[in-house]
Amino acid sequence: NSFSEMANNCLFYGVSEEKGVVLNGPPGSGKTFLVRSWLSENSDVHDIAASPSALQDPGNPIDGVVDNLEKVYDIAKMIAPTVVFFDEGDALAPKRSGSGTAPDDKITNRFLNIIDGEVQLNRVFTTLTTNRLDILDPALIRSKRLAVMEISGHLRKEDIYKIIEQALTDVPLSAA
Repeated sequence: NSFSEMANNCLFYGVSEEKGVVLNGPPGSGKTFLVRSWLSENSDVHDIAASPSALQDPGNPIDGVVDNLEKVYDIAKMIAPTVVFFDEGDALAPKRSGSGTAPDDKITNRFLNIIDGEVQLNRVFTTLTTNRLDILDPALIRSKRLAVMEISGHLRKEDIYKIIEQALTDVPLSAA
């Protein structure tokens, strides 16, 4: 499945095997560009972009993030269809500790509860980017949660031709 197909199925057709996608690839491979490009072509979809650091509350580092994460999804549900986009999402849901007592465990657990639809996420599509899939909690990328899509940053020839063709659509070209 392509990003576009997964997002469209979730946001417009109510068909969503997964609740979103994790875009995994090296820095500079176009993960954020892919999301931004798709959003620019779908003006009827709202987007909420947040970095894990933007969710921080200096006065309450853990519970503040949990509260702000809940607020993000409350807003997303109100204005749906919505793409909730977390750049560098591995910082939002790192692997939980074996004991379950690490401070970040609370954030990861709450994120999983939200994704699982404690209150159903109708027409809300979650997108995370990462270049460190190895530190993301594996429970997040299980079936029925977030799919993983590898982004290499390498364009195929036909993609390059389509980009050039689209860029030159309104450019007058000389016959000579």
